[in-house]
Amino acid sequence: MKDDSFQWLLDLINICSQTFKLFNWGQNYERLIEASEKLNKTLANPNKFCETRFANSKRFVFINFRKDLQQLILCLKTIIRENENSEKRKKASEAKDFQSKILNVYFLLLLAGVCDIYNLYGKLVNVVQKVNSLPHERLDNFDKSLKEMEDMVRYIDHNQCPISPDTGNQVCYWPKFHADLNEYKDKKTIQGLPVPKEFPTRASIGANQTRLEGFRIQQYRESPVIEKVTTNLLSLTNYLS
Repeated sequence: MKDDSFQWLLDLINICSQTFKLFNWGQNYERLIEASEKLNKTLANPNKFCETRFANSKRFVFINFRKDLQQLILCLKTIIRENENSEKRKKASEAKDFQSKILNVYFLLLLAGVCDIYNLYGKLVNVVQKVNSLPHERLDNFDKSLKEMEDMVRYIDHNQCPISPDTGNQVCYWPKFHADLNEYKDKKTIQGLPVPKEFPTRASIGANQTRLEGFRIQQYRESPVIEKVTTNLLSLTNYLS
């Protein structure tokens, strides 16, 4: 978290945290419940990051954010529609900021990728912390999880994912990332949402007169969005393993 080369991860965490802060209580939380009912979806509920349980904290925040994505976007659009022509235009402006940071290829593919990474990393941490197992059993489980993380690096390309000799089915080491990436390539949507932009636009002033933190966009214009996402995900997986 202190390595400057992972600033993109800090930005991702910050956007998730600020968005959930907007919807984890009061009227906006009620909006989230109503949006879930309207879309016939189960609300995973906003999670907060916990510094003392960092691996699994991030794991559940990222996964729940992705699960609630359609509801969050619907709520943001509702806030914009209800307030952009009223005295509460600042609320609409803030909602537009959040929507811009979330509803783009770069953010959504990174989100799917870190869901896969932290899903395995969280399990690996649980193996290490498990006290009711013998040391050699714990080491075996740790080595197995570590090998899976190393295989994530090998099989970042879905076309290269191996075939299981037992079932004859393809084994995907990036189930969420590859699913969202393939959907985007085929339909230009992610999680059923049209994604008009590759990268988020520049952050603007929010309703509380503070500048909402967004991605540092200027450094990402040199390479295609999928290549940039893949590079970041591989960098994080390598670092953790």
